Amino acid sequence: ETKQKYNEALDYYSHSLKLSGEINKPINRAYYFQKIGTIYSALGNHKKALEYGRISIDSFAKLKNDEGLAYCLNGQGKLYIDAGNYEEAIKQCSQALKVMARLKGTPTKKLEADFYLTLGGAYFQFAKHSYGKIAANYLHLAASGFEKAVAIDKAIDFRESADFALKNLSEVYEALGEHAKALQVYKEYVVNKDSITNSEKLKEYTRHELAFEYSRQRDSLNYTGKLQKQEMAEIKALAESKLKQRSLYAVVAIVILLLIASYFFFRSRVQQLRFRSELAQEKAQ
Repeated sequence: ETKQKYNEALDYYSHSLKLSGEINKPINRAYYFQKIGTIYSALGNHKKALEYGRISIDSFAKLKNDEGLAYCLNGQGKLYIDAGNYEEAIKQCSQALKVMARLKGTPTKKLEADFYLTLGGAYFQFAKHSYGKIAANYLHLAASGFEKAVAIDKAIDFRESADFALKNLSEVYEALGEHAKALQVYKEYVVNKDSITNSEKLKEYTRHELAFEYSRQRDSLNYTGKLQKQEMAEIKALAESKLKQRSLYAVVAIVILLLIASYFFFRSRVQQLRFRSELAQEKAQ
């Protein structure tokens, strides 16, 4: 089922890629290449994933779009981590940070934190596949990456990112044998996670409260609407009743007028016949 959903996502992104070409949106195309690469990586096709990632990087480089370029370089680093090529992952992430240095502003800080998180992850994975001093050296580099990510996340209050960074940093300290640091960072991780959970609960409560208020207002409006419909129906029924009553009065009036007219007509007719009869008798006499 998951594979099917990834294939569906791939179809949608491929269609979007085609459309963005038809309407001449090169930046969109560049992002879609990167997204398609991510899906191929999730499907286990690392070769295609890296091919699409490289196309995305080249596209942003041609467009001279540093933010997109840095984002895709970091994404390529993640793809290399998934493919198990940690050395190349480190190169891509380091290049992403160099490009990021050309950008300014708080919005890019989130990206920078993510880049250090990816770089730390690449060194951490490299350390797991190394031995002795080399492994220890990579662990220290991983710790440095995670520490920088945590520092940026704290500075901009990006708790969701800090959650991953703190957890990984605690694991790195544990691997280095620095148990006191590992425990301290893990405590920070727990506190941060609880704050995220509480924040999510507050958001959920707010959503429920808003939904309830909306439902109440909707019900109130529905009730008002029903009352208005009922009032309109009553007014309409009353109007129809009055119309029927007036129509009945009109019919009765017409019938009465017809009866009166008939009475006078027949009375006149009788008088005419009587007059003719009397006139005939007089003539006969």
